[in-house]
Amino acid sequence: MPYDNRGGDYKRRRFDDDESRGFRGRGRGRGRPGGHSERPSRHDEEMVEKPEASQPRVQKRERALPSRVIQIGQAEELTEDDIRSSMEIFGEIRGVVSPSRDIFLVEFASLEKSVFFINYIDNHGFLIRFISPDLNYGPAQDLPSAMATFNSKNATGANHVLEVNVLKPMYSITTEVLHTIASPHGRVLRIVIHNRTDSKIESLIEFDSVMSADACREAINGADIYAGCCTLDVNYSKAQSLNVFKNDDDTFDYTDVNPAIAGMYFEIIINKCN
Repeated sequence: MPYDNRGGDYKRRRFDDDESRGFRGRGRGRGRPGGHSERPSRHDEEMVEKPEASQPRVQKRERALPSRVIQIGQAEELTEDDIRSSMEIFGEIRGVVSPSRDIFLVEFASLEKSVFFINYIDNHGFLIRFISPDLNYGPAQDLPSAMATFNSKNATGANHVLEVNVLKPMYSITTEVLHTIASPHGRVLRIVIHNRTDSKIESLIEFDSVMSADACREAINGADIYAGCCTLDVNYSKAQSLNVFKNDDDTFDYTDVNPAIAGMYFEIIINKCN
């Protein structure tokens, strides 16, 4: 890392600081050769560029409202006994039910215990039989109400596949970008971008469950990927599954990726978005 030694001032110069804030070219702010001001000039402030297309805004994992019920997704390889034996160390469990083959609902005896459990996994992670399931608060405060909510969503046309339209797409929209904004809300199985025009990009995102898709829809519908553009219009699709034959910017199957390659791929995504 170079140093600025002029005038006996041995402050370290970071040439990349201004780059990361979007300042380009002729500015005489901090870290510029010949610069004398600790603050960027007004010209520099006007030169701030829009975010790069490879840097969508990433949200942290969304948490539902606290509930005694914990929803466990991506659990197709787990049993009720696996879940009960792993979670009862955090507090008394009143019941465990499975509304679908890959989802379990677990009710703690008190809200305090369920909040403690979620806080613990947020800080330390959680494995059940060496599997890291998707964990969040459930849709209600008790198992009967949670099951009723789950069944009503299925009855009203909710689906695990979402239609995601990107309006005013001023930047490049790829499977990488869509996965980045969708994956905090549940496990994404496949993405297909099937139509591109100047005014709209149409895509389908398949989740592991209806609850994951519903959480994503509630969180991102109407939001902008970038400020003032790339607005998301999200609805339930009637499709039951997506067919993907290759992994690229338009289609991607996240269930059919070599683990080593997948690790490299998602490390690149995370580095780009940080």
